[in-house]
Amino acid sequence: MPLPGERTLGYIERARAKVRARRAAGLCVDCGIPAWRGSLCEPHWRRSMASMRARRIQLEKRGLCIRCGENRPNGEAKQCEECLKLMCLKAWARLDRRGRKRRIRSDRGARHATSAFAPAADHGSSARTANRK
Repeated sequence: MPLPGERTLGYIERARAKVRARRAAGLCVDCGIPAWRGSLCEPHWRRSMASMRARRIQLEKRGLCIRCGENRPNGEAKQCEECLKLMCLKAWARLDRRGRKRRIRSDRGARHATSAFAPAADHGSSARTANRK
């Protein structure tokens, strides 16, 4: 039997399942009303942004990285070298070989239906190849 105030594994599993269900239904993960941005309603989103802003300000005043809060940034930077490298790697991962942003597969069908990649009316060729001479 757990001690008073101690959370059991069953409680944690139920809480995670509730968050997953709310997120899948497009509801705020905190209160269950329709989500405004991402997975939060407007009041909870604003509270979250204010909290993150206050944390960044405190970390900057203490001279720590505003992302990880552990390392000291170099010079005028607000982020440490490790966080800057991580951001750079994530940005490169979003690019294709030619340096363009990668397409997100989830909306590929809708995006291609109205883009230059949509099939042209004549002979089923794409709009790109139809314009070539």
